[in-house]
Amino acid sequence: MQGASFPALPLGSTIAADWAREYNYPGDNPKNLLEVAEFLAIQFDLYYPRELILKQLARAAPPDFNAIDEPHGLLADLPLPLYLTTNYDDFMVQALKSRQRDAHRELFRWNKWVENQRSVFDTDFRLTVDHPVVFHLHGHTIPGVTRADGK
Repeated sequence: MQGASFPALPLGSTIAADWAREYNYPGDNPKNLLEVAEFLAIQFDLYYPRELILKQLARAAPPDFNAIDEPHGLLADLPLPLYLTTNYDDFMVQALKSRQRDAHRELFRWNKWVENQRSVFDTDFRLTVDHPVVFHLHGHTIPGVTRADGK
């Protein structure tokens, strides 16, 4: 199964293979993103793999949300007030906005770098079909930020 953001974003196995080649990964499974990312974190910095991913996301062009088989567009057509994703990208929000819906991004505040970020739920916001929320379980990209510590 391919990822929901493919081909706009490469698959994890492709990212891993590219990194393995570029950084001379010595392991025997160069398509395993977790293994290659751990290698880079040890070699450089704990957040180095995340920084590489964020740079890749910043360069990505969004998919055509009107294409008949594009998953974000198909989901955006459903009358749902809440969408859950494990992706960092904002393609679901963009797809909802392409359908004239006032979508908002939220994230699970599980560490000290994101626990104090403002939430749409800190206001009198009401979750509705016209004002849906895309909840990112693993975090999301923040414009202008390329590090997990907000720098």
